[in-house]
Amino acid sequence: MSRARTAPDVSAEQVADWLKSRRSIRAYRETLVDRPLIEQALETARFAPSGHNRQPVSWIVVSGRDKISSLASAVIEWMRNAVAGGYPAAARLGFEGLVRRWDQGDDQICRNAPHLLLAHGPQSDTIAPGSCIIAVTYLQLAAAGLGLGTCWAGYVMIAMGLEPAFAKLIGLPEGQQVYGATLLGHARYKYHAIPARNELRVEWR
Repeated sequence: MSRARTAPDVSAEQVADWLKSRRSIRAYRETLVDRPLIEQALETARFAPSGHNRQPVSWIVVSGRDKISSLASAVIEWMRNAVAGGYPAAARLGFEGLVRRWDQGDDQICRNAPHLLLAHGPQSDTIAPGSCIIAVTYLQLAAAGLGLGTCWAGYVMIAMGLEPAFAKLIGLPEGQQVYGATLLGHARYKYHAIPARNELRVEWR
């Protein structure tokens, strides 16, 4: 009979160094990630916290550059229509520049990544949005531990939240909403330095 594993003895310095070393990867190799590695990262993300331990997070894994490019193209066309229609947030979110770069062959939406992971939860559950964001964060940290690169797919998240047609495009179950999205793959380049960040801003009350 197997015993439950106990939490590892990790120092505060090791935890801090690991969290600080996580970076967004925006250039990927073409090769697909082996499915067991993705499953391992998802298994770790399963332990992400959620309010009342409701665990409302489910996942959709889109694999293959052709599929992901097709989705990115749909996002771009939605942006193109938003710009043409004078959608108020289009200028603030930089849609016109993203469309222009896409037309020049530069995918700023999905970065030519080989995998896109979508975290979704029930539209009726107020805890689901935050839970999905936390779960994606856990997944990204787990993926880094497996030697994989990730990057938030923010424009995909925006499109999924504002355009109902995308639900059918990805086969999202009825009543569900995508609240988190991340690109995933083998990084094209290796990074060693910890990313720079702004100074801490805090007020003590």
